[in-house]
Parts: sequence; structure tokens; C-alpha cells
Amino acid sequence: MRIPLSLLCIFAITIISASCQKEFEDPNISVIPPASSLDTFQVDIDGIAFPTYGISSTNTLNIINLLASDVQSVKKVSITIPATIAAGSYPLDYQGMVYYGIYYFDASNFLVSDPGIITIISNNTSTKRIRGTFDFNATDLTTGTAINFLTNGYFSVKYP
Repeated sequence: MRIPLSLLCIFAITIISASCQKEFEDPNISVIPPASSLDTFQVDIDGIAFPTYGISSTNTLNIINLLASDVQSVKKVSITIPATIAAGSYPLDYQGMVYYGIYYFDASNFLVSDPGIITIISNNTSTKRIRGTFDFNATDLTTGTAINFLTNGYFSVKYP
């Protein structure tokens, strides 16, 4: 049985295209939601979706702080970055105090990002909407031990 050359070519192109596509996918980030005019902030903590209830943002001295909180406003996730940040990837390192994340796991205790990464998809300084993804280990500041793992983080937030 002979298989027509055109079918073999289509099969080969399909296999090559599928393998090339997977090569460029970020294994840490699931599907990125499309841009929206509504504020969005989502993240998994130890594999469980954080129940984002409220989203706020501040811009003080050209530093943006994005904050997502649960319904009781006790557990919170915070990302702090410069307002002039350009598209690209940056380390989330609390010790550097330029790009960092904080996970408030109760009303009076928190963990800091060490290590982590933030990828800015876009930062429109005219409309003041920033979009990005992030992952970080939430680490105890005094012991240096990673306690929680924040993954699949995504935000699309308007800032002042």
C-alpha cells in the first residue's frame, strides 16, 4: 500500500508544528487570559487557586503595588514593581527590594519572594494598565525556608 506523498508531507508538517509549539510554552504558566478592561489577579498557592475577592493598586513614588485579598481581607498576595517597568522577565527577590512579592498568610504574618520571577507582558503607561505573570517561593524571612509556593500567577490591573 502506497501513501501519497502529499499526505506524508501534511503529516510531517503537523508533527513538526506541534513539537515546535510546545518548545516555546512556559511550563509554569497555564493559559494566560486575554486582556480585559476589568482588573484580574489570580494565583495558585501550593496548587490551590487563591480565592481573590478584592484587588487594589497604588502608585507611590513611581512604585506600583498590586494587592489581591481574600473575602475576609486576611490572606493577601502583593506584587511590588517600578511603575516604569518594561515588558520582559525580572527576578522577584525580596532582598533586592526592586521587584518582589509578599504572601500574607494571616493577619500578622507574611512570607517574602525568594526566589521568583515576574514577566511583564505589557505596561501601558498612558492607560496605566499592567499585565504580567509571576511565580515565587514564599520564604520565611528569618529562616530562609520556603513555606508556600505561588504559581500560575497572572494579573491585569489598572494603577493610579
